Amino acid sequence: MNPMQVVGAVGFQNRRLDIPKEIDPEAAKIISECWQNDPNLRPSFGQLMVALKSLQRLLVSPQ
Repeated sequence: MNPMQVVGAVGFQNRRLDIPKEIDPEAAKIISECWQNDPNLRPSFGQLMVALKSLQRLLVSPQ
């Protein structure tokens, strides 16, 4: 798809990429919540920060 076809598919046909099955379930949850069509159902920036910080703890090993 060219960029304009992607915009049309996402913006007007509500199409999304598949979330890989091997992705961390918390990351998959964040992605699908952010993809909600209704903006009121999407997480706030503050909620995203909390969720991402918990994921960051999984990635950063204690030193």
